[in-house]
Amino acid sequence: MRVLTLTTSFPGGTGDPAGGFVEELASALRPLGIDSDIELLRAGPGGALATWERGSAWRRARLVADTLRLLARSSRRADLILAHWLVPCGLPALWDRRPVVGVAHGGDVRILARHPGLAGLVPRLAGVIAVSDAIARELTHPRTLVTPMGVAPTSGAVRIARRPDQPLRLTFVGRLVPIKGLATLLEATRQLPEVRLTVVGDGPERSLDARAPHARFLGALTPSEVRSVLAATDLLCVPSVGAEGMPRVVFEAAALGVPCLASRVGGLPEHVPPGGLVTPGDVTAWQGAIRAAARQLPRTAQVPTWPAVAQKVAVFLNTCLTRPPPCAASGPVRS
Repeated sequence: MRVLTLTTSFPGGTGDPAGGFVEELASALRPLGIDSDIELLRAGPGGALATWERGSAWRRARLVADTLRLLARSSRRADLILAHWLVPCGLPALWDRRPVVGVAHGGDVRILARHPGLAGLVPRLAGVIAVSDAIARELTHPRTLVTPMGVAPTSGAVRIARRPDQPLRLTFVGRLVPIKGLATLLEATRQLPEVRLTVVGDGPERSLDARAPHARFLGALTPSEVRSVLAATDLLCVPSVGAEGMPRVVFEAAALGVPCLASRVGGLPEHVPPGGLVTPGDVTAWQGAIRAAARQLPRTAQVPTWPAVAQKVAVFLNTCLTRPPPCAASGPVRS
């Protein structure tokens, strides 16, 4: 099978963390007889998702036109279109005769909910791959595979054990935007001298570093640098306060033996053990969870490997290719 993969995020070069899982999934599918031609849909500042969510009607129309042009110049030999992020990459389902399978990561689902004019998109998809049960329940597509994206091998990163005299080492990895809840984590750790917090990432909330002298802000790092930081941490913190898909960093940390404290939102409760779940936005709850972790770390999440994930995706794509579009509701296929 030849697949045309459309994505709004893809590595621009060695060390670029943007959309690395798109490339990794394509590589993992190749030994299973699925070859991918990958096309990146470019957009203005903030990317295609931000353009659709906050841009003008003219900007959105231009994004649709760009999608049409991209399809016109891309390989017509593709049997199936795989769209990472339903908006805007899933839009070809409205006009292309080939099956379109959408991969729903989270932010795209939020956009669908805010734009009623896109209500007809999901039913036109041949299938949906949702990274969490929470997303699958929102979309209610009758042919759905629920699976998180896999993680790459952690070669080159060796876990650095904490010395008895060291403070608890906490790490945040993600975009510095309000929905990721960094402000909650900074406030929760401000009065905890027994911990050290490292923040990895960049974005509008980078200015919080001026009000958080107790935290070390490293900015955006390459994937290998992130692995090195995780290898030297005791606990990953994911304090998201809004809709969340399933952040891969939870699995990247778990692959190194690093457990996670995470907000009870989106797909996080599906993979983070109960002892690592915290009320989102609750500073007191986060302080209590961090103090408890200093006494005994929570269990790590189970790690989805790329070979296992790719096997499920390959079976699903073949089903979407060989069977007619579903017409009756049925339960999603869970990983």
